[in-house]
Amino acid sequence: MTVADTYSSYAQGAESLEGAVWSPASSHAPQCGPFSPLPSTTSANLKSCAFSTQSPPRAYYGGSIVPLPSVSPRYQTSKLGESAGKVSPSMKHERLPSTEVAPLLARAPKGGRVPLKWDMAFGLDQSFDRALRVPTMSSVALHGPALPSVTSAVIVVISGPKYPYEVLIQRSSDPAAPSYVTVRDVLIAVHANLHQVITQGEMTEARKRDNVWRGAFAAYQRRTGGNDKKPMKRIDLLGGRTVFQGVVLAGRAGKLPKLELLVGHSGSP
Repeated sequence: MTVADTYSSYAQGAESLEGAVWSPASSHAPQCGPFSPLPSTTSANLKSCAFSTQSPPRAYYGGSIVPLPSVSPRYQTSKLGESAGKVSPSMKHERLPSTEVAPLLARAPKGGRVPLKWDMAFGLDQSFDRALRVPTMSSVALHGPALPSVTSAVIVVISGPKYPYEVLIQRSSDPAAPSYVTVRDVLIAVHANLHQVITQGEMTEARKRDNVWRGAFAAYQRRTGGNDKKPMKRIDLLGGRTVFQGVVLAGRAGKLPKLELLVGHSGSP
């Protein structure tokens, strides 16, 4: 089972747990999950943490233990090179979202929901990872690479609305941070860009496009409750389409990968 499979299967039926705060399952037995401290290196503890050869390993999601399928080789080692070149015609043309961007950033699978539930009018701390069933800020998926081919910078554009800004996202400058752009880097940078105050020059340009300006002004009034003392922000140019709908790979911008952010109205799945 791949990470993408996990996100696709767990995206169904997570609504009842949305908004819950993750807490590790309590147990007196040594915990071997990714969120647990390493047990002491006694023989008893090491034995309890070892995976049995008779049963498949188990994954930890939101304090729950989920069995993973058994893994058995389909080919002998000597035939791996031979089998690698045998790809069915249908697979050659299949476009898998999981190979384009990290699963948490992906758009909704057919008939499913977007893995990340987030209205970008609010901070990332008010979002939810539907696949792992945890608040996003507690999700291990935040720290993985945004793209399968790791990169130190990407460009993000917003699809649909007349949003005139490109978002340059670079890896964190923290010395302890990975050498690539993470999922967290993308989400934090997009939110920061959307919540920048519009300058007078930008407002003048927006007024030249009547349909854009009317939508932006209506969104501004809804966001501020009609308080004209509050500044207009770039997010108002989305015309109310502030719900995160996933990210797709959209080619390149010069030497950098280019991502397209999909957005929807409030109430979007």
